[in-house]
Amino acid sequence: MLREAAAKPLVESALLAAIGAILVLTSFYVPGIGVVAGLVCPAPFAVAAVRHGLKWGVLSSVVTALSLLLFVDVVTAFSLWAVSGLTGIAFGYAIAQGFSPSKTVGFTTFACLIGVLVTFLSLYVLSGVTPAKLIAETTEIMIKSFEKAEEILGPSPLTGEMLKDMFSPEATAQVLPAVILMTSVVVAYVNFEVMRRVLPRLGHDVRPLPPFSRWIFPDYLAFTGMLGFAAAVTVNVHKSGVLANVGGQVFTFVSFFATLEVVSLVSFFLLRLGFPRFLVGLASFFMMMSYTTGAPGLTQLFVVFGMMDMLADFRKLKLEVYG
Repeated sequence: MLREAAAKPLVESALLAAIGAILVLTSFYVPGIGVVAGLVCPAPFAVAAVRHGLKWGVLSSVVTALSLLLFVDVVTAFSLWAVSGLTGIAFGYAIAQGFSPSKTVGFTTFACLIGVLVTFLSLYVLSGVTPAKLIAETTEIMIKSFEKAEEILGPSPLTGEMLKDMFSPEATAQVLPAVILMTSVVVAYVNFEVMRRVLPRLGHDVRPLPPFSRWIFPDYLAFTGMLGFAAAVTVNVHKSGVLANVGGQVFTFVSFFATLEVVSLVSFFLLRLGFPRFLVGLASFFMMMSYTTGAPGLTQLFVVFGMMDMLADFRKLKLEVYG
């Protein structure tokens, strides 16, 4: 019996490591499906950490990293592992420690962010590739793929030169930090929702986040966004590019949450008015699409009203959410 009890964590962790390796390789090699696989890569390591402890979560992720060496080089294997491994271990630790849903997502976001930074650092240390060089190489590949697609499908309104301008080192440097932060939040949220449905089947209950229509972010996020905007505008006048860029990054990051908040606010009142959930979900989707595509005027309105709701709490939810 003791041997069986000792073997169970080993067998399950090995199986989860194999699943993790498959998901990571799928995210790297398979277009389309790979995006979904990339979002849930951390899940196997989180399951190992929740079921058998942090040690087994770490060991499972390490075995996955070693397995990747059979298919890719050391630099690629470590880069692929860094984000998924650290994110999964952090998520498993947060669940095992009984963190609240919002704290779990926040803690996992931080781990994902560290994983991305570790990836960039490892690329530089092991192969001398800087983020700027990586972006330039990725842009070049995109442009070549775009040109090939044009040869097959015919001319497109978007030209290679336009792509070069959109993904130039200067333009990318202005948005990359905020994009990394927002991506970390999305990865943490997706893994939370996946694990919330998987873990109860394995005997571990996970409290859900509030319904989307009842999401509200803390006051300090709105104040941070305002400070970032003020810094960007004020410092720009004095020709201090670095500080203006930092302020702009902060404002861009907060804008994402402000937009989420205003979409949640609209959803709340649409549901109160009796609109079907399907139509409310569709409206929410199109509102987020308007933000991501940078629809003139709408983006600014979303950000302004989102920050106003953070401060004014039009739905009177903060007492319920934060106590």
